[in-house]
Amino acid sequence: VSAFLLNRSSDLLELSLEGGAMPVSEELQKDYYRGERTKEVGPIRVREDGSFEANTHIVIGMDHKREVTLSALSNPSRVVVDIAK
Repeated sequence: VSAFLLNRSSDLLELSLEGGAMPVSEELQKDYYRGERTKEVGPIRVREDGSFEANTHIVIGMDHKREVTLSALSNPSRVVVDIAK
């Protein structure tokens, strides 16, 4: 999985995640995200716009500019977005 920062304004973080598995088989269906599309955690709002052709679009809105760190982890592959308080 690759993560690309598309936009970083004062209170918005826009990410494109490439290389994710599409649920084209029963085996992949169990690993596919089926949770909420929008999640609010305090002053942070995360919106997952869905996936198309192994590309997932995510937008994170914040109440003000914050330090953000992106990390890629494996086994399983995932991207961690760490947002400072």
